[in-house]
Amino acid sequence: FNAGVIPTVHPAYVIRRYAERHWLVEDLGLAKRVLANGGPIIGEPTRVDVIRDLDSLYRMADVLISSNRFHFDWETDGLHLTKSRGFCVSFAHQERHAYVVPRLGSGMVYAWSKGDLREVDHVLRTIFTSDAAKGGFHVSFDNCITKSTLDVWPTNVTFCGQIASHLLDNHLGQRAHA
Repeated sequence: FNAGVIPTVHPAYVIRRYAERHWLVEDLGLAKRVLANGGPIIGEPTRVDVIRDLDSLYRMADVLISSNRFHFDWETDGLHLTKSRGFCVSFAHQERHAYVVPRLGSGMVYAWSKGDLREVDHVLRTIFTSDAAKGGFHVSFDNCITKSTLDVWPTNVTFCGQIASHLLDNHLGQRAHA
């Protein structure tokens, strides 16, 4: 369809909180500008580097650890906070570039030899406990998966997209429940 999406506040929110109408007005103005200019601008596709050897893993680790901030996300074999294990973790430290580190492959078979997997996990522990600021979308879950998979808690986690989304949408904001 090549359709763009512009999220905004629910109109009922504006009716209840008239002073907040500027959010809706700004978003509708953005929609009007996007339509007038022929639709959304399609950017460059995201480059995804799948890490399949230790040299690439070390280079990725150097980039992430030396960056000021990176985000991470685990894919897991379940939803249990302490029993699920991560089979793949992704990282991003800049726009339109991501790294994917598979631990398990097709059929949940290890993607690395035993010795290499120990090294992969060691490098991942180093990344997760580095001083770089970390974030993600559902970090409370992903932190638990890091602990259950690698036996470390990520340090210096400073951003959770899920909480930010709720705060931005005023679902958890003080004004939403006044």
